[in-house]
Amino acid sequence: MGDMGCLVAPRKPVVVNGAQDSIFLRPGVDNSYALIKEAYEAAGVPENCEPVTGPAGHRFYADLSWLVVHKMMSD
Repeated sequence: MGDMGCLVAPRKPVVVNGAQDSIFLRPGVDNSYALIKEAYEAAGVPENCEPVTGPAGHRFYADLSWLVVHKMMSD
């Protein structure tokens, strides 16, 4: 999934995951995000991507995610 995330550079993605996600395991998400972050650094916009990790399983963490989206949109 990391290579797919690289394709949206330089736009502002928010990578959302749950700490206890049993579908997208944390090590794989961390590896994918590292690849995405590297691509954004190469594009000169490392601040344009950000991870969000919720405390539980596989779901969208709206409260955490929207805080990041609003912050990124105001930058």
